[in-house]
Amino acid sequence: MDMNIFITGVNRGIGLSLSQMFLERKMTVYGTVRNLHSDNMDGIKNLKKTYHQKLHLIKLDVTQKNLQDQIIQHIPKDLELDILINNAGIYNKKTSAGLEKHNMEDTFEALMVNTLGPMKVTQALIPHIQRSKNPKIVNISSILGSIALNKNFSSTYDYRVSKAGLNMFSKNLALEFPDIVVLNLHPGWVKTRMGGEEAPLSPEKSAQKMVSLILEADLALSSAYLDQEREIIPW
Repeated sequence: MDMNIFITGVNRGIGLSLSQMFLERKMTVYGTVRNLHSDNMDGIKNLKKTYHQKLHLIKLDVTQKNLQDQIIQHIPKDLELDILINNAGIYNKKTSAGLEKHNMEDTFEALMVNTLGPMKVTQALIPHIQRSKNPKIVNISSILGSIALNKNFSSTYDYRVSKAGLNMFSKNLALEFPDIVVLNLHPGWVKTRMGGEEAPLSPEKSAQKMVSLILEADLALSSAYLDQEREIIPW
């Protein structure tokens, strides 16, 4: 299957596993990493050796001001982009106990990466996405962004607020572009640097479920807020 996929944050965890599964399906992947020379690049470098013609690595920080210029110079001008996956995100585990001691810089950073980052990447790539015959935009969100399911106080103000913002972006995006399948996905509690070692789900298993969902999704699912098991999550 000859398709072009753009994924942010591919050097580890879910992004790495998503990249591998699309590459195994003979698709072309454009993957972004913040630092091409960081210590946690072994996995993606191994993929590059195996799929050197199909995997294109792009040094990109989703918070940088000239993001659009950085993306455009690393992709073909006439690229038909079939799937965009906004996967890059941050989670600050050192959040304070409550609002009075909360560091607003943490929230600013979370909003820049988790909310504005996907918005900026999508804005830069929307002309390429619209060239596809079956375009899809996937935002990797979290169940922690659900307002309806937030029943007990949690100190994770920054992460929850940023993911709730991402959810609204997904919904609005689907309304503006009714011909593009827009999915807002919760990958599950995954054993990554963000999810921790106690998480029950491996990145490979989570990615496998999401890839199947993404490839099968049509416009009837657009604007849906789903988990990796295809269960609807309340906003």
